Amino acid sequence: LPYRSEVDSFNTAWVEKAQRLVGPQPTIRGLADPGLFGDARIRQVLARIPSLKVVVVVCDPVSRFEKFYWRHHLCHSGRTESAAERPCWPTLAGGLQAEPEMVAREASGQHLRSLLALLGPRLWLMHQDSLRFSAKRTYNGLAAFLGVQPFPTNTEFRRHNSQRGHRTELCRNASVHAVLQQSFAEEYRDLEAVLHAAAVDVPVALRLRRTRCDRAEELGGGAG
Repeated sequence: LPYRSEVDSFNTAWVEKAQRLVGPQPTIRGLADPGLFGDARIRQVLARIPSLKVVVVVCDPVSRFEKFYWRHHLCHSGRTESAAERPCWPTLAGGLQAEPEMVAREASGQHLRSLLALLGPRLWLMHQDSLRFSAKRTYNGLAAFLGVQPFPTNTEFRRHNSQRGHRTELCRNASVHAVLQQSFAEEYRDLEAVLHAAAVDVPVALRLRRTRCDRAEELGGGAG
């Protein structure tokens, strides 16, 4: 079970958010915090909330790791205050050499297996490619899972939380790319297995181990 301080902090976040709302309170509340699911105790707590449903978007492990590294460990002027408290290196290769265990810490396959076993049909798993190539169908499927109306037919599903361009040397250094793919070999297998177990089609990109380096539109630069 979680510590009392963790429960109080969690409850306070909900209360503060509710106090900021004006008008009717929503019937469905959501919390976006992927870090929750990496903690075994928190997964147990989530599983004990009867009406709770969890949505998880699975993406390429190498691309996800590079974004994590760029945000938290690459030395650059745009680092956030929280990231500034962590060690940084001027290159991805330098960080991997200094702290190779960083890769294992960011693996999520085993956490997803545990979450699926605990939640069963209350877990909605999707691969990022479904948002990329069939956004409307994916979002309407998600709406049905949550028990709400489908999106209006004229809804535009845009891309958010995306930083394009060369964030690190990953896509310019074949050796670093190969090392990361090999380091995440088990993670790739775990993701395929958990998608199969959840009756979700395994996309071609995952089967072929494609990363953001294989998508020219990702490297064009800018946010999108």
